[in-house]
Amino acid sequence: MSTTDTEVDPAVWNAIAGSSVQIPPRSSRVYYFPQGHLENSSATPIQSYGLFLSRPFILCQVSSVQFLSDNSDQVYAKIHLQHLHPRRPRLRDIGNNSENVQNDLTSYAKILTRSDVNKQYGRFCVPKSCAELIFPWIDFSAEPPTAFQNLIFKDNFNVAWEFRHVYGIRHFLTSGWSSFLNSKKLVAGDSVVFIRKHSTNELFIGIRRSIHADNMGRWNFPLAKREKREKLALEAISLADQGISFDVEYYPRVGTRDFVVSAERVEETLFISKSSGLRVKMAVETELFSKKKWFLGTISATTSPCCGTWIASPWRMLQVYVCAVSIFVTVYYEVLVIRL
Repeated sequence: MSTTDTEVDPAVWNAIAGSSVQIPPRSSRVYYFPQGHLENSSATPIQSYGLFLSRPFILCQVSSVQFLSDNSDQVYAKIHLQHLHPRRPRLRDIGNNSENVQNDLTSYAKILTRSDVNKQYGRFCVPKSCAELIFPWIDFSAEPPTAFQNLIFKDNFNVAWEFRHVYGIRHFLTSGWSSFLNSKKLVAGDSVVFIRKHSTNELFIGIRRSIHADNMGRWNFPLAKREKREKLALEAISLADQGISFDVEYYPRVGTRDFVVSAERVEETLFISKSSGLRVKMAVETELFSKKKWFLGTISATTSPCCGTWIASPWRMLQVYVCAVSIFVTVYYEVLVIRL
């Protein structure tokens, strides 16, 4: 964690990260997947590292979780893990009320267009559904009638940003938008997340940077950040393999999967017989995290390394053909398998 990073309200963090992101609660039993950690942190093929590990995935317990934002407004979670041995007592389960907390928030994400970031226009086009879902109610019958409202949003660093919401046939953010755009260095393809907290009527604004992955899920990060994250990931993997407690940093991205996953979920899935032709149900993510889209597919191939570092690893073991979108999707072990 850098000195410039800051803690974020967990509910707001989850809204920015997206509904498909699942961070395990403190004291929960999990499996740590080094392969997934490297994919989340690096653009280098994992075969290039020449790692030699005693096992491809490791049973752990979550000691603590921090919900953070770096200096570029990217949210990430810092999870402290300790090995879980059969003879070592588990931490007391403190429960998880994340569902209740999430019900207090409503969020809406929009990918920025070229006109949204055009400094000559100096305005942001707000989708009508976003304005109706997130922004305060507008009394169109008020006398005298008004054509705008001033809104205050807080960013990840609790800095307040004031925007003028102009409405009519279309909705725009005008005054204040250019300052926010320049300060955050936003470009077309980035996403802005608008959040409303119902219990307090507070408004929040978050950012998802448009850093895209290749077909293996490796991210094209800026060189300096990539080198730092690769170093941290390799240190965590080394400590994990030695049985020493360790920290992982997880940056939620479209196209990647969690590499710290509920042990119950892993164990239940591993007992299911998987073979070509089996029908499965899986969630396919899009840039807009607000909703999950579920698709039915068919397993076209199963693969599991028979030698080397990742021998018998279930990570990326299934190749699923999703008929609804006519594409091959390489998925991870956590696909929900159902018999049809």
